[in-house]
Amino acid sequence: MNWDQFIDFVLEREARVVHEDPRDPGGHTAWGISRRYHPGWPGWHLVDQGIVDGPEFVAAVHDFYWRFLKFYWQSMRPRLREAFCDALVNMGPGKKGDRVLGAVELLQHAMNRLAGSDYVVVDGVYGPQTRAALKTIDPSALAYCLCAYRLSEYGQRARHGSKMRWALDGWINRVRILMEAI
Repeated sequence: MNWDQFIDFVLEREARVVHEDPRDPGGHTAWGISRRYHPGWPGWHLVDQGIVDGPEFVAAVHDFYWRFLKFYWQSMRPRLREAFCDALVNMGPGKKGDRVLGAVELLQHAMNRLAGSDYVVVDGVYGPQTRAALKTIDPSALAYCLCAYRLSEYGQRARHGSKMRWALDGWINRVRILMEAI
């Protein structure tokens, strides 16, 4: 999957809509971009004017995702980059001490599972140790293992935060479609 195909995949999953679902911790969201987590995104001025489609808006969305994902996309091999970047969009990177696991922590757990040991520290930091270790693990196996960890984490989120139960089927479907695509 190249970048254009990947961004189309993400935008299809995010439904290319602007909404404010009170059940969604991201709050006001435009094409998957959360105002709560990305308040400085320049596209918000367009949303505030009622512009939620068209060339200028689409360019702002594409620019956001490229800036947000470029480092990871360029540092990972195919299959893994798609699996990780989609996790990053849907779950966020994670924060140390947070009750839920983010994409980087799940990646590190998956790396340890495939290595059969504590290969990397699970700290939620995509630092030099994690990047170096990525070069020694089969990217396809890691991509699918990461997807399995995502499914497990989504189940945990739905159980522990029952108010997120409504999203579980969509999360599972998203990962299933991703696994078929990569």
